[in-house]
Parts: sequence; C-alpha cells; structure tokens
Amino acid sequence: MTSLSLERIDATLDANRSKLRKTPALSVPLVLAPTANTVVAKFELYQVTGTFKARGALANIRERVEDARRCGVTAVSAGNHAIATAFAAASVGANAKVVMTATAPAVRVQRCEALGAEVVLAADVHRAFDIMDELVSNEQRVVIHPFEGVTTAAGTAGVGRELAVEYPDLGAVVVPVGGGGLAAGVAAAIKQTLPQ
Repeated sequence: MTSLSLERIDATLDANRSKLRKTPALSVPLVLAPTANTVVAKFELYQVTGTFKARGALANIRERVEDARRCGVTAVSAGNHAIATAFAAASVGANAKVVMTATAPAVRVQRCEALGAEVVLAADVHRAFDIMDELVSNEQRVVIHPFEGVTTAAGTAGVGRELAVEYPDLGAVVVPVGGGGLAAGVAAAIKQTLPQ
C-alpha cells in the first residue's frame, strides 16, 4: 500500500500549479442557523476544465508522460473526466481518445474535441469500457482513471490542502462521493493538515 503523505500531496499540488488554478473558497455565515456556524464552499467549477477532475487526470498523465506521449491516453466518461483527460493530454502533448456514452451532452463532446481529443461514442457504459479495453490492447494507450489510485487521490488532495491552509479553523468537511477519488484525496489532505 502506498501512502498518501502530505509531502506527496504538496509535490503534486506544486507540479499541477502551472496548469491548474487555485480555486476560490468563500465563507458564508448561516444566518438562519440556530448556531453561529459558517459554511465554506470550495468552487472547483472555476477550475480550468470546470471540475476537480483535472487535478487527478493531470497527476496521472504526468506520472506516465513518456508512455502517454508515445501511445496516447484513453478514458471512459460521460463528460467531466473526458474533458479533464483531453485537457491533461493536450497540456503534455499527448493524443487522447476518450470513450463517451451516446447519451453524453453534446456540449461535453464538443469541449473534448476542442481540446484536441478524438471522441468515440458507445451505446452504453458497458460497451464504453469494452472499447477502452480494446484501445489499451490494440494501441497500448495509457488509461487515465477517473477515481482509482493513489495518484488520482494525490491530485484531488489539492482541493483539501488549499481549503485547509486557507481555513485552518474548519470543524468538519463535507465531500460528495461518487467513485471515491475526491473524498480520498480531500480526507488525506485535511486530516494531515488539520489533525484536530
């Protein structure tokens, strides 16, 4: 098991800094709440691709940059991760071929294409993963996973690290969970930065 140390989190955050933004956080008093609590929201929608996904995609592609440049990268996504993968590939001069479901919003497909990615549409998510596996087998493309792995968590940990440094008096942090990559990264950064 590989540790997600604060040193690794900071190194990933520093490496990503030239391509990504430190997203804003805003403190909002809860005037209708019975206590004097305040909510702080971290606005990852202002990240260069519109979501936190660019943090993990960029961290992953940097880890295998030579393979990515030689063979290209691939990913499965309905939108946000596909856009992040296209962005990350373009940022290091790699070719991206992203597999999206046929139901993906046209604007997301167009955004991937605008970033230089080839978009392959699949009938459903199961077929999308089959196509991605074929791309790996036939073209040796590097898979940029949307949520698995310590490298993805090291990238997403930047969200938590930025938040904890800016707001060191946080009492609790609420993170949405899909695949778990964002939650794992944020939890690791928060707990190590603010052990209390």
